[in-house]
Amino acid sequence: MRGESWMDIRSDRQKGMSYVELGKKYHMDPRTAKRYAQSPQKPEYTLTQPKPTKLDAYKQQIDQWLEEAPYSAVRILEKLQEQGFDGKYSIVKEYVRGKKMDLDEKATVRFETMPGKQGQMDWGFFEDHLVYEDGKWKKLYCFLMILGYSRMRYIEFVTDMSTNTLIRCHQNAFRYFGGYPEEILYDNMKQVVIKRLLKQEDSTLNRQFEDFAGFYGFKPIFVPPL
Repeated sequence: MRGESWMDIRSDRQKGMSYVELGKKYHMDPRTAKRYAQSPQKPEYTLTQPKPTKLDAYKQQIDQWLEEAPYSAVRILEKLQEQGFDGKYSIVKEYVRGKKMDLDEKATVRFETMPGKQGQMDWGFFEDHLVYEDGKWKKLYCFLMILGYSRMRYIEFVTDMSTNTLIRCHQNAFRYFGGYPEEILYDNMKQVVIKRLLKQEDSTLNRQFEDFAGFYGFKPIFVPPL
């Protein structure tokens, strides 16, 4: 089965279609449709039990900060150091990433009973702005997601446009919105699509982003760059 079909099944199941209806639509046995709809292909989002570390005494405080705002691991480390934490950045980064995933799994699609068909995501660039991070100057970028009906917006400033950063920004946006639309529009950014062809179904998605979209159940739609 093509990855896009798997995402479509996941998306249709999110909308409330039964396994029988899915089977008819995708020409498969309902039991097969159920297996795809419940496919646990989410290795990037499976949490593991962390070993005891210097961070344990601070985890409750970190949880509280992340409930308030989607702080980066770098900012969390700075706040911890103000309280006397002397551990490594790596354990802070790992815990923050896992906690954000945990928060995302609690998010539900609230758009089923209100307009929430489509959103659009794009990057913004700041050619004349640099920020000092991790001991060096870096370019500044802006992640922007807009909901089509309400025009509600989420903006996050970042220092790279990697696939990991793109996914993290999506998760933060979903948490901010309280859910996610059925479809999200993208231009031909390489973090989403590796090979863009005339027909979307013939295009090759970035595998990591494809798994992410399938996990949440939204469908990426490709449009020409603005």
